[in-house]
Amino acid sequence: MPFEKKAGKKEYQAYDLFLRAGVPVPRVLGYDEKSSALTLEDLRETHVSGDAARERVPEALEALADLHASFWDNERAFGQIGLHWRLESQENFARHLKGMEKGIKPYCKAHKMNGAIFRQALAYVRAEMPKLLETRFHAGKNITILHGDLHPGNMMFPTGAEGTVKFIDLEAVRVGLAAEDLAMLLASSPPAGSRRCRCSSATIKGCACGFRNPLWNTLLKPCSRITASRWLKTCSSRRCCI
Repeated sequence: MPFEKKAGKKEYQAYDLFLRAGVPVPRVLGYDEKSSALTLEDLRETHVSGDAARERVPEALEALADLHASFWDNERAFGQIGLHWRLESQENFARHLKGMEKGIKPYCKAHKMNGAIFRQALAYVRAEMPKLLETRFHAGKNITILHGDLHPGNMMFPTGAEGTVKFIDLEAVRVGLAAEDLAMLLASSPPAGSRRCRCSSATIKGCACGFRNPLWNTLLKPCSRITASRWLKTCSSRRCCI
């Protein structure tokens, strides 16, 4: 049976882009723009959700590296996706940061957290991002296409010996730094049986609430460079992890 979901035109176009680039996703069987109905190949007989396959992180890293390599410095693909509004100009990004700053105080109050770690991160981004906008995003260099919402549940793993990891739910696909996908995947992928961050704001390494991601010591160096051989094989030489 085909799988049907509600999807905007942007998500349909993302599936089409990924398929044409050879990135493994379900086959598109049809799209009705009027009803926003996207019909896809049903993977439930041949694949299992990443939520039920947390021990398969190395496969996820390899698939992610291949995704990023497929679109690395691909200006034609960037033109099809377009930059998010916040990356279009220095002024837009400054407005974006102000919006983030406004949310820190109520968020930390709700989760009983010290906001210092967030303010420190924002100060770093404010200092470094202008250079990245000019040298990478606006130049189309050392950037790629991101999944944009890469938690384990948005990856499907083959149940048999053959088959490939496939990406699903492409509504957040965008141009960006490869480390964004990597950070989200690792922060949301504690092995089965380990506890999750109680405030849902974990970084790759951990969180201010005391959560420490068990994957940190096995996959990452303290300098935040990935050490998994599968990632390095296709990604490190392209500076994907920076």
